[in-house]
Amino acid sequence: MSTFSESALEKKLSELSNSQQSVQTLSLWLIHHRKHSSPIISVWHKELKKAKSGRKLTFLYLANDVIQNSKRKGPEFTRDFESVLVDAFSHVAREADEGCKKHMERLLNIWQERSVYGGDFIQQLKLAIEDGNSPKPRGRHVEATGKHKGGRTQKGHHADGTGRHKGGRTQKGENESDPP
Repeated sequence: MSTFSESALEKKLSELSNSQQSVQTLSLWLIHHRKHSSPIISVWHKELKKAKSGRKLTFLYLANDVIQNSKRKGPEFTRDFESVLVDAFSHVAREADEGCKKHMERLLNIWQERSVYGGDFIQQLKLAIEDGNSPKPRGRHVEATGKHKGGRTQKGHHADGTGRHKGGRTQKGENESDPP
């Protein structure tokens, strides 16, 4: 295998196609050069951001192949990719159509099933996909309807505007019959 250099990696990434063979061939080369995982991740992230929209998902597939197939040899790639994946997923989601987002979500489901990353990190990546189209401050996710997940509006009231929870109690704990 050829020696590692950042320029060699840039060239290989520019030639990366969406075929399984292309992804696996580059993945094997990267795993062979795993002692350079930090600059590899840096170049991968930079080139992902420069790539045309239609190629960005392939970069995620490459990361997936490297992460899953390098685990037996060491934690370098799993650890080093973690530092850029939230930004990468958010970036790809911003330019992605719904079909691409479905593929991204499927990738995360596989990582979750195979315990590639912990549940909290997977959740951050899922939020990055959801928030990809409109950058929002992190925190409680507010949908376009102004409701938090779970049917509560931003002001803490239910969608019907009553503010009541089960049992006839409002958010502050007053009974329905109590004056406001």
